[in-house]
Amino acid sequence: MIEGYDDGRSRSFFCRAAALLGPDALETSLDEARKAMEAGGSPMGDAAGRAKLLRRILTAAARTEGIELTGKKG
Repeated sequence: MIEGYDDGRSRSFFCRAAALLGPDALETSLDEARKAMEAGGSPMGDAAGRAKLLRRILTAAARTEGIELTGKKG
């Protein structure tokens, strides 16, 4: 995650996701992010765009498992 999606601000988030989510959820999330970038639905060429995409996908995966990754409520 850090190699391909880090924007310089997401390392803590990605480490928290790796610690709290299971391997299947992580792999599925990475696959979903890769597919979204390949589909070109939005500009994901820059690091900030890639990080935002993966953060959104990981957050959704975590919520389905009852896990909060951001520390924010709501």
